Amino acid sequence: MTIRTPLEKTIDLAGCIAGRAEAWRHFVLESAGIIQSAVRKSLEHRGAPQSESDDCVQDVYLRLLREECRLLRTFDPARSALSTWLTLIARTIVHERCKRTALPVNSRVATERLAAPQPTDADRPIELPLHALSQQQRQVLHLLFHENRTVEEAAKHLGIDPQTVRSAKHKALSRLRDELQSIRNATPPALRGDECLDSRLSPSESDRDAFPPPSLR
Repeated sequence: MTIRTPLEKTIDLAGCIAGRAEAWRHFVLESAGIIQSAVRKSLEHRGAPQSESDDCVQDVYLRLLREECRLLRTFDPARSALSTWLTLIARTIVHERCKRTALPVNSRVATERLAAPQPTDADRPIELPLHALSQQQRQVLHLLFHENRTVEEAAKHLGIDPQTVRSAKHKALSRLRDELQSIRNATPPALRGDECLDSRLSPSESDRDAFPPPSLR
């Protein structure tokens, strides 16, 4: 299995913040695909015209540069991958632009979305109670599942022993199972979708299948 090098490891963020032109050109080159994809999908989701895509992408980069890269300075690799962070910013920019300029909505897309079957409770992803975990446990899960790193790579990134990573992973998953079980027990049977929840908590499944990648916000 090929592991993609995280975006933040291929670019010089410090150079971008310092105003080095070559660092910024490389950042734009490496990040453009991610931002363009996020913008297009967000516009499509809102039924807005794709003709707004270029302006939205430009707005993202302008926002990152504004006030001496104030927004770019807030990126924390311990909380999320740079690609995830940029995607969230792109979605926010699209939302703001649609609201600010009252972009026309594609009526066909909107109609199709309203006519589509609505997901049941069993179809919706489980909201993981990450607040029940320690910061180190959240970081470990994020690196292993969201960034798809090996135990050894996660240990090196965090500056800890690989066995500590394995222990944190085991304790975190056990805690999440306990918390989700408590939530299920407190939910009326008619609303909780036991069969679906049981299948996601089954110890016979791998940890990757039992729990979707945690979102650290």
